[in-house]
Amino acid sequence: MTIDNTTTTVLLKEQGNTHFKVGEYEKATEFYSKAIEACENSGVSQMKNDLAVLYKNRSACHLKREKFEDAVNDATKSLELVKNDPKALFRRAQGNEKLGNLEDALKDAKNAYQLEPKNSALQDLLRRITVTLQSKVGKTQSTEGMVQEMIQAILDSSTKEEKRQQALNNLTILAHQHAGSGVMYETKALQKLKPLIFGEIPNDVVSFLKMVHGLCKENFERSMAMMQLLPVEELRKSLGKFTGNIDVVSNLLSVVTEVIITMVDFAKKKHPISPEDWEKWVMKNENNEAVKVFLEGMTEYKDLMMSLTGNLTNPHLSADARDCTIDALVRLLPLHKAIADFVLENGGVTSLLQVAACSGTVRTKGTPTLAVSETTHTHVAVALSNIYTSMVVIQKQRENFNSQANTTISKYFDEFKVSQNVKGLAGLVTILEGSPETAEEIASKDSILQRVLKLAESDDIEVKILAGEVLAYAASVKKICVALRNDGMGILKSLFKSDVERLKARGLVCMSKVGMTGAGNINEQHLSEDGILQLYNASLKFLMDKTKDFQFKKLAVEALAFLTMDANIKEDMVTNTKALDALFELAKSGDSTTVYGVCNCLVNLTNSFDKPEKFEELEKIAEYAQHSVPKLDEKDGEEYVKKRISVLVKAGITTALVHLVGKIDSNASKESIARIFHGIVTEQENRGIVVQQGGGKALIPLALSGTDTGKDLAAQAIAKIGITTNPTLAFPGQRCLEVVRPLIRLLGPDKKGLQQFEALMALTNLAQVGDDIRRRIIKEKGIIGLEVFMFEEHEQLRLAATECMCNMAMCDDIVKLYLDETSTTERLKLLVLFSGELEEPKLVRAATGALAILSANEEICGKILTFKSSIDILKQILVFQDLEIQHRAVYIVANMLESSKDVAEKLIEGEVFEILLALMQVEGEGTKSVKEHAKRGLKAAQHWGLIKENK
Repeated sequence: MTIDNTTTTVLLKEQGNTHFKVGEYEKATEFYSKAIEACENSGVSQMKNDLAVLYKNRSACHLKREKFEDAVNDATKSLELVKNDPKALFRRAQGNEKLGNLEDALKDAKNAYQLEPKNSALQDLLRRITVTLQSKVGKTQSTEGMVQEMIQAILDSSTKEEKRQQALNNLTILAHQHAGSGVMYETKALQKLKPLIFGEIPNDVVSFLKMVHGLCKENFERSMAMMQLLPVEELRKSLGKFTGNIDVVSNLLSVVTEVIITMVDFAKKKHPISPEDWEKWVMKNENNEAVKVFLEGMTEYKDLMMSLTGNLTNPHLSADARDCTIDALVRLLPLHKAIADFVLENGGVTSLLQVAACSGTVRTKGTPTLAVSETTHTHVAVALSNIYTSMVVIQKQRENFNSQANTTISKYFDEFKVSQNVKGLAGLVTILEGSPETAEEIASKDSILQRVLKLAESDDIEVKILAGEVLAYAASVKKICVALRNDGMGILKSLFKSDVERLKARGLVCMSKVGMTGAGNINEQHLSEDGILQLYNASLKFLMDKTKDFQFKKLAVEALAFLTMDANIKEDMVTNTKALDALFELAKSGDSTTVYGVCNCLVNLTNSFDKPEKFEELEKIAEYAQHSVPKLDEKDGEEYVKKRISVLVKAGITTALVHLVGKIDSNASKESIARIFHGIVTEQENRGIVVQQGGGKALIPLALSGTDTGKDLAAQAIAKIGITTNPTLAFPGQRCLEVVRPLIRLLGPDKKGLQQFEALMALTNLAQVGDDIRRRIIKEKGIIGLEVFMFEEHEQLRLAATECMCNMAMCDDIVKLYLDETSTTERLKLLVLFSGELEEPKLVRAATGALAILSANEEICGKILTFKSSIDILKQILVFQDLEIQHRAVYIVANMLESSKDVAEKLIEGEVFEILLALMQVEGEGTKSVKEHAKRGLKAAQHWGLIKENK
């Protein structure tokens, strides 16, 4: 080793020691690391003792900085060079103790103690580790013993039943605890208890399945072990006798869903995708396919999924058990598209609709081929909706879905046989609820629609009600609506005028949908004002009558979703306190089937729907040619809408919307809620109430998922709130970070100018909060968007982007960006040029604000002077009449004068000195700080010897 290298190593080590003594452990670590590098690069074997000491010292630094793994690694390296060094052993023991590696820590502590038995610190460490380890072993041993004792009590036929049940309950609880489930898994407790599922006692089976569920929860390794212990075929044989027992079935399904969940989570971890890539359809599709292939490569996954889909039409299941099976599928479908793909590719849509069809037989008092309840079709509708939503963008899969649905339902209408037709009616109701797009193709077939109308005239009241329900749903489809208006109005009126309320409610929905087609355009309404009022009053009666079944309220709000397209109805409803209370209560009920009606009703009341653009010249031409021109009612004017929204806000619409957000999966409903929120917060006075009632929190998920329009509207609502409300109050804690992505999304080139402007304004406010927010904006690629708008011709967009960049400049990462010599973007030059745009004072304030912050960096100060006319611009803003701009200018110049002699010299040569002297003489309100910074600049010039003080 050369003398120079030796000297370097010693000096670095001594500097490390100095920093360590005063508690500067990060600095000490840096110097020890440099010393280690110098030592290792020397290649001189005699230095191994010195190297061991350096590793040992750095290990001590890591311990102080709580980097325990690094401490253990460095201590190990030291011991590899010098064996049995007591200090290195001591430090490795300390690190392993903190990491929980108590056995390793104990071994090192004992070895170190043998070398230095009088070391009190070692004695304390050894005692502490011993006590902790004994406590841990004692707990483990006691839990193991307890588990073995309970297993014995369960399997011993001589155990009293009370004690046996207590043992089962205790093990069930233990299986759902982190430590307890670990002990049960390690001791193979369930292997010993497996005979329980071959017994005849349902409670034993339920307890065993609950234990399995506890061990599988969020643990892939254990889930796979349980699948080896309990193969699907073996489970099917052993539990076949319990298919009618809802407790056994529901707990078995809990196990199945939990295992599938762990498999899907494991597959996602094997094929991760970033949030940014998830927004790109191609990347998302490729990732979906990779996860699907991975899952289907697992035999256990395929067995479980096949068992689940096969059980849908299992003739031995009870109605409740079948509903439970469908609900398990509903729980799994949102996990990943691969689940929906499997169901579709294995005839799941056909099976689900066959089950739903049996609901028709039950409702018409027949005997179904499969045990189902009257509400089974609703469970099926939710499952079908989830399946269809997951594949709606893939043509081949959509065609497969539609084909299965079409074939299954159409066959029930192949002959005029009521027992078969009612199955078709139930299937149609289900597909209309779950996938209206698919249902449109089926229900609009002339043969099927005519058969449904015929059944609506049946003498059998239950058949008539079921047919009325189909018509009530189908009337939402434009093609069917037209057909009903032309050929079915007599039948619909007879349903509405019926004395049977279940028929009347369905007729009400039909009439409202068909009659209000074209509402919003007063020239195309197909009902008279009296007719609309009659339907409206009937709807309110059903909605507000607390004695009525929930189904009536659901139908009433669906009718109101169309009737509230009429401006007079809107005006009446917002003044009806009881009606609004009933509507909001329905929103808070959590029933997913009412969401569509409630959302559409509120969209109408707030006029949150898309308004057609007005082209006056085209309207005049159309009127001249005697064409109908759409016109909004006078009561849908801005002032009326503003008053309605104000009433709704005071009545509690925000709370109702917040409840709805937590209950919906439909993207269409998410968009509706986003529209309503956007309409409400458009008026500034409503924003505070929205925030107070949880609207800020509710908007975040709406801005992150759903339709593009819905996400944009939710993000714009967030922006509006963020502009006028303190972000830390509107979006406290983590939410401030969560709103960054949707706001940056609004900066996209495809967004409207107002959306872009409001997003920039909100980001400006957010960027004031702190570095965490500023770094999140950088991480989400927000700087690219800001810089694009800084070059924008539109004055307001350019100003907003510059103001945001001014606040962003407080982050060190932005300073580095402005120092980047490799970038082609002349960021700093742009700010300097903006500072000279004196005809735009607001832009100058923003640009000089950013420069004032950036000029704290000496390199930035030097770079400013590299631009042509930068001194002239500085002189212009130094004498500008706006005091705020002048203050920022003198602050920048003072920073530059202090930065270096070279920079100061150029400024003094550029006659800045005379301006600063003049500013020292200015009197007036607010000039104090200007004078202070001018004085600071002059002192800096004096310091560099460029000027002398007059004596």
